Amino acid sequence: MHKPKKIGFLLLCPKSGKLVGLNWESRLTKWLFPLVGLIALGWYLIRVLPKPSRADYPCQRVAMPLAFSFLSYLASWAILIAAFRKAQTSVRQYRWIVAICCVLVGLSATFWNFNQSSRDSVADFEPTDNPNEPIGVAQGIHAGRVAWAHDPDATSWDGTTLNWWNDEFSDQAVINNMLALAVYAMSASTDVGNAWDEIFRYFNQKTGKGTVGYQSGETIAIKINLNNRYNVSSNQIDASPHLAYAMLDQLVNVVGAAQTDIVIYDAQRSQISALRNYCVTDFPSVGYNTWGSWVANAIQYSAEVTDSNARRLPSFVVNCDYLINMAVLKRHDLNHAITVCGKNHFGTCGNPSALHTSVRDFNEPMGGYNPMIDFIGSQYIGGKTLLYIIDGLYAGNRYNAVPTRWAMDPFNNDWPSSIFVSQDPVAIDSVGLDFMHAEWVLRDNADNYLHEAALVPSPPSGTAYRPDGVALTESPGVHEHWNNRTNKQYSRNLGMGNGIELVKVDLTPELVSSMDPVILPTVIVGTVDST
Repeated sequence: MHKPKKIGFLLLCPKSGKLVGLNWESRLTKWLFPLVGLIALGWYLIRVLPKPSRADYPCQRVAMPLAFSFLSYLASWAILIAAFRKAQTSVRQYRWIVAICCVLVGLSATFWNFNQSSRDSVADFEPTDNPNEPIGVAQGIHAGRVAWAHDPDATSWDGTTLNWWNDEFSDQAVINNMLALAVYAMSASTDVGNAWDEIFRYFNQKTGKGTVGYQSGETIAIKINLNNRYNVSSNQIDASPHLAYAMLDQLVNVVGAAQTDIVIYDAQRSQISALRNYCVTDFPSVGYNTWGSWVANAIQYSAEVTDSNARRLPSFVVNCDYLINMAVLKRHDLNHAITVCGKNHFGTCGNPSALHTSVRDFNEPMGGYNPMIDFIGSQYIGGKTLLYIIDGLYAGNRYNAVPTRWAMDPFNNDWPSSIFVSQDPVAIDSVGLDFMHAEWVLRDNADNYLHEAALVPSPPSGTAYRPDGVALTESPGVHEHWNNRTNKQYSRNLGMGNGIELVKVDLTPELVSSMDPVILPTVIVGTVDST
């Protein structure tokens, strides 16, 4: 494992020798931090303000967390000074309780901000494995395939007017087409109906139900991410109502599922109004967050997590026939790495706070236990998951961020306007990680859980993952990093391995409508746009 080298107060990449952060185990770091932070802030402002796209440069990826940590450091001193001045005034007025409270506030704010500054300045993510060196066993009809549908016409929010999820800022027809194309890419069928049938048959055969398609009356749960509850005042990132609509349209009008047999949910969030209000006219009988009661001890965690509430799962999830994991493309806060399909099910259990504790340590080395693997291996979650989807129409660089435009090609300072679909839970998150790492600063060891998952039953941590009481014996998917952010090619794209295949499907609706349905799937599954 290639951990950053500690050279005095610096952290250096062992492969490139470049500065990747500060060594907070060194006493010298704490003395030099104000100077280093000031220089980083000045450098960031001088370089990035005239040309925002420079924020993606490697030097700025190091400078940015140091600069913002320095601002937090200054804020802590401002709070401390203000609190102690207030305390002095209160003492002179014999207001002892107010004085004591002011002192405690000042000290607490100082401790928190300095601690946060230390955490914000750890090394940027550096993969421990080389590009195009897959680990694990690829899954899916086309093993290891991740379909990437990108169409800039899907989104049009100006960044300030109303809310990003308003109907006028997303083109439903384009998004419907994007999802249909991604579903096509999962199969080798001649139309979207046959594609869905092939996906169901593959899944049912794999899970022991036999080679049968979807049967009337079977139930489907769709897990979405509503972490911010469509915060109107701040426009924080959440699941797109338009992608949810596209999925319901496919399941009801193509697959033939009854609306009453579908639940779309986030068990930790009650506010689903923006999504429900958009979809309910055409899909009034779908269950919107009606996931039922809790089932105790439905999942066991293989280490660390002992909270009984965390072992509860919604009754609809436990009893449903199929599950679709529809995550959002976003980074988590500065103590985590990414939030895509793996972490999406923190919102399925009864107490996600207990799970956050087990992945909170930002300095945890590679080879640490992660409860996401228990979700992937659970009979009720990963064992029922038909498709994994990442909603990248809009994306957030923090779990509670306002959507941000992406600088790199092919986005070119526009919204990512993307949908990712796969049957491999490890491959899709690996692709999501590579995209976010190319665009944003991520935490060190961001791919630890992907290594853990891919290498089951012998993960680096040595954990015997047993979410159902019996140790997992098969790798659930394949992990790999692409060759570079420009070409975005994985080993199967290059014809050199058994890893991931990223298939870009960005045909326009006009082109789709002009093509013969028999030819269309061949074009989609046979073409990889690597530019």
